[in-house]
Amino acid sequence: MNLISPSSEEQEIAGHKLMWHRWHPVDTECKGAFFFLHGLGDYGQRYSEIADVFLKEGIAFTICDLPGHGLSHGKRGHVPSWEIVKKISEQGIKEAKALAPNKPIGFGGHSMGGLLALFLLGEFHKPPDFCWISSPLLKPEATKSNWKLHLLRYLSHLFPTLTVSTEVKTEMCRQSTDSTQAEHLSQFHRRISFSWVRLILEMAEVVRTQPERLPSSFPILMTQGKNDPVCPSQFCEELVARLQRKDLKLILYPKARHEPFADTCKEQVFADLREWLKQSL
Repeated sequence: MNLISPSSEEQEIAGHKLMWHRWHPVDTECKGAFFFLHGLGDYGQRYSEIADVFLKEGIAFTICDLPGHGLSHGKRGHVPSWEIVKKISEQGIKEAKALAPNKPIGFGGHSMGGLLALFLLGEFHKPPDFCWISSPLLKPEATKSNWKLHLLRYLSHLFPTLTVSTEVKTEMCRQSTDSTQAEHLSQFHRRISFSWVRLILEMAEVVRTQPERLPSSFPILMTQGKNDPVCPSQFCEELVARLQRKDLKLILYPKARHEPFADTCKEQVFADLREWLKQSL
């Protein structure tokens, strides 16, 4: 597969030096644009295959390495606040609009990014035109013991920037690793700060318990592996059941783990995503 490399540049947002990556359709006018939030320990350049799916539908794709991630500055695994993520997302949507003026604008994310996107949708004044959420981290504590969670919450006030291992291993995310996933492996990390753990837990609880925060009347696609050990799919299924939206589509992949788009079923994920984009736009 010949993938288009992104154009990347560093920008400063609220005092943070961040790396932005953009993929733009070649020799064709944009039909729309999409801003995407990556997962914990993740980075933008690994999403070339996903960007290619959007490009094939004439949709520009843009992503920012969050603070402490990828090629952006900051302590590995430490995101200072959800407010900085909101500012990044607002800037990302603004850039998407510049890439495709007066065209549909999409927003979404994977894992932690999927959770952040769902939370931020309740904060934005105007919802996007379409949204894709991949394996949202709806209950980060699902596989953790209560005593460890209580300890993390306590320590988050004493040592907010101190980081610990996420305990997420490659085999929990996918069944195989190919060259495109391994290309920028040095940018990946498995660290998270105490304060960011607490904020993620708080945001996840809000998203799970207050589904009415989600704006209405725009198409949403959710995709997740049925064998996801990082955040079991039951929480995504429960959220979808509570929302009862006709414009929300959930696709579960029976054998996939936390990253269906990088798992053995990825070609089916790409096909499903393309079909949904055609119907949504």
